[in-house]
Amino acid sequence: RPEVAAEHLQPFAPLGFGGLGAAVLLVFWAYAVFELSVLPAAEVREPQRTLPRGLMVGMTVATAVYLLVALGVVVAIPWTTAAQSPHPLADAAEAAFNGFGWPGSLAQTLAALGALVSIASVFDVYTLAVARLSYALAADGLFPRPFAHLDPQRGTPTNGLLFQGLAAVAFSSLFDLAGLLSGAVCFLGICY
Repeated sequence: RPEVAAEHLQPFAPLGFGGLGAAVLLVFWAYAVFELSVLPAAEVREPQRTLPRGLMVGMTVATAVYLLVALGVVVAIPWTTAAQSPHPLADAAEAAFNGFGWPGSLAQTLAALGALVSIASVFDVYTLAVARLSYALAADGLFPRPFAHLDPQRGTPTNGLLFQGLAAVAFSSLFDLAGLLSGAVCFLGICY
């Protein structure tokens, strides 16, 4: 209902703008995927034409989705509920579905599927980009030589992929998700 949504928009920044920095760091990490997506340009047909178009479409769609999802959470549930929830997006989807008379369990399932698709796509881009980056650096003599090896049949940088997989298992065993994301964002910040 519009009056409930308008009520949820007041006050605009109930806790001030102090937490904005932490939120921007997570958004920064998500948008870094676009920068990495150009690393395998040598494998793209007509990269001068395809990559700019793909980047523009991808950034536009991702920005629209981020903004619409954020707006959806803000108008669907009170900010106090979202702030205390371990899964505010699923709670907001459930509240919105219930408002339309639809089953809330369907909303939670759709939110979980959306999260899985998002995580999988980011993971795919990082996996492809880091393996190709380590290959290119090794081929130029700036990284250990074994990373320059390509699988003869598939042309994939197998050593880079294996190292990346082993490092992911090791680091995910040693650190929690928040620590890993903070470290990744810190290293991205150093690059910039």
